[in-house]
Amino acid sequence: MLVNFGFAQDKLTITEAYRLAENNFPLLRSIDIYQAIAEMEDQLIDQKRKPVISIHSEATLQSEAVSIGTEIPNSPISIDVPLYRAQAYGKISYSLYDGGVSEIQKHINDLQTQVKQQEILIDAYPLKAQVNQLFFGILLGQNLTKLYQITESDLQARKEILQSGVQYGTVLESEVTKIAVRLMELENEKRKVAADINSGYATLSVLLGENVAPNTELVIDIEERFLTSTKLNRPESALYEKQRVSVRAQKELIDRMDKPQIILFGQAGLAYPNRLNFSKIELAPFALGGIGLSYKLSDKSDKSIKKQKLILHENLIDIREETFEHQLEVQKSGYAEKFQSLNYQIDQYEKIAELQAEILSQLQIQLDNGVITSTDYLIQANAELLARQNLELTKVRLKQKELEYFNIIGQKN
Repeated sequence: MLVNFGFAQDKLTITEAYRLAENNFPLLRSIDIYQAIAEMEDQLIDQKRKPVISIHSEATLQSEAVSIGTEIPNSPISIDVPLYRAQAYGKISYSLYDGGVSEIQKHINDLQTQVKQQEILIDAYPLKAQVNQLFFGILLGQNLTKLYQITESDLQARKEILQSGVQYGTVLESEVTKIAVRLMELENEKRKVAADINSGYATLSVLLGENVAPNTELVIDIEERFLTSTKLNRPESALYEKQRVSVRAQKELIDRMDKPQIILFGQAGLAYPNRLNFSKIELAPFALGGIGLSYKLSDKSDKSIKKQKLILHENLIDIREETFEHQLEVQKSGYAEKFQSLNYQIDQYEKIAELQAEILSQLQIQLDNGVITSTDYLIQANAELLARQNLELTKVRLKQKELEYFNIIGQKN
C-alpha cells in the first residue's frame, strides 16, 4: 500500500477521514470499470439495430432443370434452364422496429450495473467502523497522556518539597524514593500509550492513503442531531430498491419480446441464369427489396412461468430487506439505554474526580507538613488519577457509541 506523504493539515475531521478511506479503497475503482463495461454493452445493443450488410456467393449443379418447348419443333416458346447456376450478391437488412426490446435491454443493463456498483459501496461501508476505531483509540491515548502529565507535574512538585525536607533532616530519603518510583512508572505508562498513539496514526495513514502526522489534531465533526436521528439511510436499502426495479424491467422485457418486429431488407447482385426471370438464360444483374413482419407465437405458459419466477425473486428481495432491517433494529434497540447509562456514569465520575481531587489537595498539605507519608499520598494520587481516567474513558466510550449508532442507521453528515 503506497501512502501519499503530501498530507500536511493540522486537523483531520472524521468525515474527511471517511472520504479519504473510501477514495483509497481499491475495490471502489471497479465502479468506473463497471460503468465502462455497461457503456460497451449498450454499444453492442445499438449495433444490433444498425443495418447488416453481408456478401454471399454460391454455385449449384442439379440433376434436373426447367425445360419448356424444347421438345416441340418450331415452338414459339423455348426455355431450357441450365443444370448449373451461380450467383453473387449483397444483402442488407435493417430492423425498423423491434418492439422496444433494445430500449428495455439497455435499461436492464444500466440497472444491473447500478446493482453491482451499489454492492461495492456496501463492501466499502465497514471502512467507517475502522476509521472510528482508530480515531477513538488515538483520542483516548491522547487524553490519558494529558492525565499522566498532570499527575506527573504534581508528583514532581511533591518530590521537590520532600527533597528539601530530606536536606533538613525532617523527611526520610525513602519517602522521596517512593515518589521517584511512581514517576518512573508514570513515564513507562506514558511511553506505552505514546507507542499505541503512534501505531494508531501509522495504521490510519495506510487506511487513508495519506501520511497523518502524529501531531495532527483529530476532530469529531458530526453534529449531535445526526447522532440521535432514527432515519435509516444505509447503502443496503438502495441496493434492494435497485434490485426490485431491475426485476420489474425484466418482466417488461418478457412482454416486449412478444411484440411484432418490422424489418427492411434488400438484395442486389449477379446471377446466371437470371435469378428473377428464369426465362433469361444469361448472366444478369438483379435486385429486390421489401419489408418483413415477424411475430413470435410464444408459449403463453412459458411466459407465465418466467414472470412467476421473477415474482419469486422479488419476494426474496423483500425478505432480505426485511431481515436486514430486523437485524438493524436488534442492534439499535440497546443504544438508548447505553447512552443513558454512559451519561449517568460520566456525571458520577465527574463528582468522584472532584471529591478525589479535594482529598488529594488536603493530603498535599499534610504531606508537605510531614503529617502523612508519601505512601499515603501516592495511594490518594492514584485514586484521583483513576477517577479522571475513568471519566475520560467513559466520555470517549459515549462518543464512540454515538458514532456506532450513526453508522448503524447510515446517516450522512
